[in-house]
Amino acid sequence: MTSSKRRAIGCLGVLLALYTAYCVVLYRAQSLLFFPGAGPAQVNDAPPGTHELRITHPDGVATDVWFRPPDGAGPFPLVVMLHGNGDRIDRGAADAFDWLNRLGFAVALPEYRGYGRSGGEPSEVAVTADLARVMAQLAARADVDAARVVYFGTSLGTCFAGQLAARRPPRALILRTPFLRTDMMALRHFAPPFLVTNPFRNDLALASFRAPTLILQHTRDEIAPPEDSVALAELMPQATLVAVDAFHNEPHDPRELLREYNAIEAFLARHR
Repeated sequence: MTSSKRRAIGCLGVLLALYTAYCVVLYRAQSLLFFPGAGPAQVNDAPPGTHELRITHPDGVATDVWFRPPDGAGPFPLVVMLHGNGDRIDRGAADAFDWLNRLGFAVALPEYRGYGRSGGEPSEVAVTADLARVMAQLAARADVDAARVVYFGTSLGTCFAGQLAARRPPRALILRTPFLRTDMMALRHFAPPFLVTNPFRNDLALASFRAPTLILQHTRDEIAPPEDSVALAELMPQATLVAVDAFHNEPHDPRELLREYNAIEAFLARHR
């Protein structure tokens, strides 16, 4: 073997070792990438009129749920809002309650384990199981119409909405800036998808879902690929796809934000 070949093999060996070390670091850090909002935090007070529920799960972990029905006599249709991975239920809760209560909906904001005052550590499997138990308790309330439940997920919350819909199908589903499957996000970081421990396969969870669905695509989304919204709409023939000129978190144009809210309100009015 020539010296040049030996050097080439040596270089390849070094590159392979560096790539392996990189993948190991990504594998161990993925919980921080998937759930950056987890960890101890100072939680804001709940808005007036909120029922602060505390649900203890079989493993002893307790998670929070903020619930507020509108004024009047129930039972009410229910919107369950599932936030993104960097958010918490206390951020924007008053606006969500006021908006949806005004439309005649009770609103539930379940917190993920590991977030805010909820114990434990988040994962796809654990949080989905928690949400299924939360829904069982909410559906049993006298002020909730269990036959008229809408799941409303945003960003990574769309993944939990999809997993939950596969277990407890709702009357309708809203997916705002959704993911098709998060394991493919590994390719953006030049890592193999099989390393992802929270793959969130919405393509599998929602393949047979046929309830009315609204998909809100942000065409400039730099986090959730806009093509994922299109793929989900193709997967679910009953889905309505609304494209909004926006980045991942908020439309930069107030008119686009209003158009998004109008689409949500019209969808809820049709399927309440």
